[in-house]
Amino acid sequence: MREKEKARLLKEREKLIGQQNGTRVKLGNQDFVLKAPPQLVEKLQLNLQQAEKDLFEIAQKLEKLLTLLRPLKGSVCRRRQPDPSN
Repeated sequence: MREKEKARLLKEREKLIGQQNGTRVKLGNQDFVLKAPPQLVEKLQLNLQQAEKDLFEIAQKLEKLLTLLRPLKGSVCRRRQPDPSN
């Protein structure tokens, strides 16, 4: 279950990074910023801020999840199989 959550968070992180990069490209293009309606530019700036907040939250969740997963990997208890020669 925790592995699924980790995979989901990583996928969401990649999606946000892609959106963030695309928004930065648009806002970095002076021609776009000058020609676009001010409301659109403001919306993109807000989206960029929200993506940064979301990425921070995902990083915290991943860190917490990885902390929870570490002890589980080393704590697997395996039973010895009986020796068939006895």
